[in-house]
Amino acid sequence: HASGHGVQINGGSTSSQTTLAVNNNGGTSLFYVRGDGAIGVGTGSPGSLFHVSGGGLQFASEVSPAQITADQNDYAPANFATAIHLRISSDASRTITGLAGGAVGRVVVLSNVGSQTIFLGSESASSAAANRFRGGGALSAGRSVIVIYDATSSRWQKVAFS
Repeated sequence: HASGHGVQINGGSTSSQTTLAVNNNGGTSLFYVRGDGAIGVGTGSPGSLFHVSGGGLQFASEVSPAQITADQNDYAPANFATAIHLRISSDASRTITGLAGGAVGRVVVLSNVGSQTIFLGSESASSAAANRFRGGGALSAGRSVIVIYDATSSRWQKVAFS
């Protein structure tokens, strides 16, 4: 914008136009922004809104809360507000009915590092409406699930199980 401080880059406005391209000395694309907002990391041809090529994402904020010893409603262990990865375990089969702290597009990975199954409750009234999971499921020992917060429905949506 015209006022303020910082760097502003104006570029194209369509998927066939470049807004920003950062290459190494050999011409390999390191970072690329198309005119329509798609971002490529390691690629000059992003195939989606955010495309990482040649490697994966690394989550820098990991939390290993105390073992779950009862069903959890509106689950928000210490340091969850800034966590991307929760390494959870339980003393027996337990249910998490919702996660507190949903925000537009927030992504959280839940990994069961224990030996007991942890269930994600589906639309459970035990958690506040805005903290509930859309669709439930069993998170077996050694498995992970990625959830994203959908602000339109005010629900955590499962994206993938591993």
